[in-house]
Amino acid sequence: PLTAPLLREAALCKSLATRLRRRIAPRNDRTGVYYGAMTDTDSWTEANGALTKRFTFADFAEAFAFLTRVAMHAEKIDHHPEFTSVWNRVDFRLTSHDAGRVTARDVALAEAIDGLARSGNSSTVSKNLTS
Repeated sequence: PLTAPLLREAALCKSLATRLRRRIAPRNDRTGVYYGAMTDTDSWTEANGALTKRFTFADFAEAFAFLTRVAMHAEKIDHHPEFTSVWNRVDFRLTSHDAGRVTARDVALAEAIDGLARSGNSSTVSKNLTS
């Protein structure tokens, strides 16, 4: 049976998913890349049970500094993203493995990562990944 905490979590996830969907812009059919509706740092793609996004920086040092800030935040909240870093690019994949899907924790982490990107360096360019 559904307990009150599960019902609250389901309502929160539905609310956050609705907010997230509003921020996802249509795909650019020429490139297959999703671009943010509000700003580049505000869009994530939701597919295959995960949120994905790519951030591109001026160089390796900027990318690594950003990833370090994300790692420190992830450690504080005990929710760790999957990521790949190649020179000036950092790709994220957020999912709650224990739930097998995107949860409120993933959406909150996505919002925190966006905030860290905005507060770090103005030369940051971000794009959504296609799965």
